[in-house]
Amino acid sequence: MIFREIMAFCRKCGNELIQDSLFCEKCGTAVAGNNNVTDNMPYVYGNSYEAPPPLTPATAQTETKYLIASIVISGLMCVGFLFFPLEVASSSLYGDKTGVWFIKKMLENIEYFSGTELGLMLATAFVVANSVFYAVKSAVSSKSVMKNGKFILAYGIIGTIIFGIRALDVFEVIDTGKPGLGTIICVVASVANIVLGGVIKTSGHSGGGHD
Repeated sequence: MIFREIMAFCRKCGNELIQDSLFCEKCGTAVAGNNNVTDNMPYVYGNSYEAPPPLTPATAQTETKYLIASIVISGLMCVGFLFFPLEVASSSLYGDKTGVWFIKKMLENIEYFSGTELGLMLATAFVVANSVFYAVKSAVSSKSVMKNGKFILAYGIIGTIIFGIRALDVFEVIDTGKPGLGTIICVVASVANIVLGGVIKTSGHSGGGHD
């Protein structure tokens, strides 16, 4: 009987695996076979000392570009929402008011607003908060931006709809229906989130859940 020397390599980084190891000591990826994880089936080479080429996940440079884009977009949306007028309507109670004004007013007297305007403001704040949340989360975890592509895409779509409603005054909340600079900035940022989330998702590096 002839015994062949078997060498196994991590499918993610190409590092040689120690026999019976549970994780790759270089990248920390779980090794299939030892813990029922199939994402890192090791390469097995008989009588070969040449490690196979690793798969090509997003490079650190690409991840950094996506991360910077996510932070810039979310920062733009946050600034637009908080510090620029959401509508321009001289004959409206809400004309030339910023998100900061709305938040303060809601905290002082939530009954000041109609149910429609209150619901729209809460939805608007929710979209902005989630956009900022995923940007911060991505900054904390270097791989997180690649795993959150579908969430960035989803909130980009939701944001475009919500801020589009404000811009077009679909519910006739204000008198003129003329969008302020804050709403325009947030529409642009939401569309940018759609593009960013779509690029991340279609690149094949978007994961299926939260970290």
